[in-house]
Amino acid sequence: MARNKLSDNEQITDPADALGIVRAQRKRANLARNQGSYVHFGVWGAAWLVGYASLAFGTTSLDGNETTTSAWSFLVFAIVLIFAFVASCMVNVRNASGIRSENPMFHYFKRMGKMAGWSYPLAFFFGMCGLAIFAGKYGPGNTEMSVLYNFVVPLVLGLIYWFHGAMHNNLTLSITGLWMMALSWSTILAGVPAGYWIMALLGGGGLLIAFIVALAFAHHQADATVANLGEESRA
Repeated sequence: MARNKLSDNEQITDPADALGIVRAQRKRANLARNQGSYVHFGVWGAAWLVGYASLAFGTTSLDGNETTTSAWSFLVFAIVLIFAFVASCMVNVRNASGIRSENPMFHYFKRMGKMAGWSYPLAFFFGMCGLAIFAGKYGPGNTEMSVLYNFVVPLVLGLIYWFHGAMHNNLTLSITGLWMMALSWSTILAGVPAGYWIMALLGGGGLLIAFIVALAFAHHQADATVANLGEESRA
């Protein structure tokens, strides 16, 4: 049985051991290089689950259709979104570091990746700021603004996921985008705080399921690369 790890000061004498070590290192490298295909789902899934659950817990129904939301729940929501954004940026920077090429297509795809990576934060910034200006100018109530905010957020995210899925031929990303767009109706149809629970459980939970699927697919691709390496060595 081939080993996949070499201890300190040990020399490789068995070709099967050498191949096992190369395979394990190749698989780890492939998984690290493809982190962007699955880590973002996990990070944002956890952020949505915690953030929207905090909004649901912090929202109280008043007379009629009016609601009030505690400041602490908005604070938790903002913190988890900032954490998810920073973590996503760190993953993107790590994936791009150390990769160099003189091929013109490399620079084209690198520039395209940077522009695509900024699509969500820019859309989120301009969308949320626009809604904040709308709220200050026209003065809708807490319920109306909660419904409006949480219609725009998943709609923007879903459109971006759908676009990125089409651009990278990634079916998991496209299906997740379609799911997010469908969830944008949740607060309109269910109101708040029920819509918050839908966003937390089906939105955050859906992203976590996408994380599991994408991680399994990344492992499958890494194993396929390792298998091809073994066939090349026998050839």
